[in-house]
Amino acid sequence: MPLDLGIAANLESIVRAKWPGAEVTIYGSYVTGLALPSSNVDFVITLPDVPSEQVAEFKATWQRKIAVELRQCGWVLPHSLKIIEHTTV
Repeated sequence: MPLDLGIAANLESIVRAKWPGAEVTIYGSYVTGLALPSSNVDFVITLPDVPSEQVAEFKATWQRKIAVELRQCGWVLPHSLKIIEHTTV
């Protein structure tokens, strides 16, 4: 199932409106072409540098801020949002 490019563009638009210079990268089954109709969309948000005096507050709140924005979008199922604060690849 191909990724709906409108979803990717909407997501990037929301993120960049909040943080100019941010990048959104889609990965997972949609990119590999193995997505099913019930598959989720996996993405990584890479943020621009933050002034050192704002880093602690920024790290504590940025994911929740974007989740609030996404929950207001008609194309997002609010219960489907999952914040993963620490990951390794």
